Amino acid sequence: MKILVCTDGSDESKKALEEASVIAKGCNVAEVAIIHVHDPRQDMTFSYESVTATQMESYKRIMEENKEERKKILSEALKFFEGKKIKAHTILKE
Repeated sequence: MKILVCTDGSDESKKALEEASVIAKGCNVAEVAIIHVHDPRQDMTFSYESVTATQMESYKRIMEENKEERKKILSEALKFFEGKKIKAHTILKE
């Protein structure tokens, strides 16, 4: 059996990670998949139809910074499960 747990780095999702670890230990789960899903359009602060080159460069920079933050969230969640000796892997979807 496998478990899929979602995280966004919030306190609520950290509670979900904790609950998933309890379930994983109690049920001899083979592996936990940790997923973070992000809609990159949420990073847009302008209308795509009227975007300037400067705005597009700014958007690309913001997207890259946000992607690094999402990777950090997943990395911390992975370390959490590794600390509990639970096999886990991460998934980042946009």
